[in-house]
Amino acid sequence: METVQKIDTAALPIKVEFVGCTKREDWECFEWRVTFTKHENGRVIAQWNVPYYCGLAHIEKPKYPKTHFMYREPKPAKPTNEDILHSLILDASAADENFSDWCANYGYSDDSMKAFSTYKACLETATHLRKYLGRDVIAALAVQLQDH
Repeated sequence: METVQKIDTAALPIKVEFVGCTKREDWECFEWRVTFTKHENGRVIAQWNVPYYCGLAHIEKPKYPKTHFMYREPKPAKPTNEDILHSLILDASAADENFSDWCANYGYSDDSMKAFSTYKACLETATHLRKYLGRDVIAALAVQLQDH
């Protein structure tokens, strides 16, 4: 059996910034801006910004027990590169199947313009991931993060 070298996801050129609380349809969530940067010869040659959303339960654990005089509002927990990459790789897997099969696998109607729009967004994610990470890195990360 061939072993695949583990990729240090923390070393990848990914920047994560908190945008704020938002509402997507009926879902209240935290929004983050994720920036992938591609360098060549020490210069930035391209950047890709993509939103990342997570539920309001993703908050930092307090360092000290909560007491009546130390209470503070919960702070959103910054998603890890593994969290982000796992999500984006799942979305990008749409590029491995046609629209009808993708709909069947994810419970969408293949007669829905909204589903087709979502599918196209997933294809766009695949294109960007390939540009910034490459097919080999994506394949290795898909295996590495499959149980994430």
